[in-house]
Amino acid sequence: MNITTKQQLIFINLFSLFVIFIFASVIAKDSYKEYNTYHEIAQTSTSSIESSKNIEVKKQAEKKAFEALSEFILVLALTAIIFLYTFLITYAIAKNILSSYKKLEDTLKLLDRNIIVSETNLQGIIVYASKAFCKISGYKEEELLGKSHNIVRHPDMKKETYKDLWRTIKANKTWSGELKNKKKDGSFYWVDTIMTPKYSSNGNKTGYIAIRQDITDKKIVEELSITDGLTGLFNRRHFNDVFPKIINASKRHNRLICFLMFDVDFFKPYNDTYGHQKGDETLIKIADATQATLRRVEDLAFRLGGEEFGVLYEANSLADAKNLAYTLN
Repeated sequence: MNITTKQQLIFINLFSLFVIFIFASVIAKDSYKEYNTYHEIAQTSTSSIESSKNIEVKKQAEKKAFEALSEFILVLALTAIIFLYTFLITYAIAKNILSSYKKLEDTLKLLDRNIIVSETNLQGIIVYASKAFCKISGYKEEELLGKSHNIVRHPDMKKETYKDLWRTIKANKTWSGELKNKKKDGSFYWVDTIMTPKYSSNGNKTGYIAIRQDITDKKIVEELSITDGLTGLFNRRHFNDVFPKIINASKRHNRLICFLMFDVDFFKPYNDTYGHQKGDETLIKIADATQATLRRVEDLAFRLGGEEFGVLYEANSLADAKNLAYTLN
């Protein structure tokens, strides 16, 4: 039995009690009035000259008065019993409802502390943020409410991801995916996100609700597995994984994808002459320069092995592709 049903039962019990009370009051009032009438008749007959007729009237009046008094007492007794019974049932249901509300309140507090949840209006303005959301983002609740969700958007995320997100939820569908968000202090965290439209009781869409799971540790492990330990660029393993996917995507969307591969001339003699530490420093400087040249999130740089590097990027034209190649050179 849910809380709404219990509330309805309380209302029905109280209403029934009110009806019974009114009905019993009417009956008791009539019985008491009848008793007074016959009692007065009996008293009048007693004070009159006693005759066989008066004696008979007195007896009948006393009998009627007794019956009326008995009916009055019975009605009061039944009313008291029904009142007590209804009160006990209502009290038990009310107590159960309070207990259910307490359990629900405790559950909501537990979810608020541990589940990363936020709600927005139709424009993406935050109207609710759970304590878990505040904790992981580093913002206070009052700093999030009334702000756009862009406040936690990380610049590393592709714009296409958010375009797909908004296109999906505006179509009244559920979007799910992994997002890299930015904390208040500038650091990051990863979340596995499910975002879905929110509706009012009459079926009108009022906003969106997002439920997230912290997957930062998982993503760090993943990044370590695809990152070159020395330079911080993507490694050969990640190149082998994403290269065919990017080529297939470029064919579907008719995009120009460019791949540059270069190495360091005379690196082995340099390494042998100045030592591995100097050689490593050189590779790190080359990686940093390459990464600084690539401005877009979609541009990927790899250390393919030894002193070999690769760059995978999208260009609008062959001239644009050559310009980036000259810049890197």
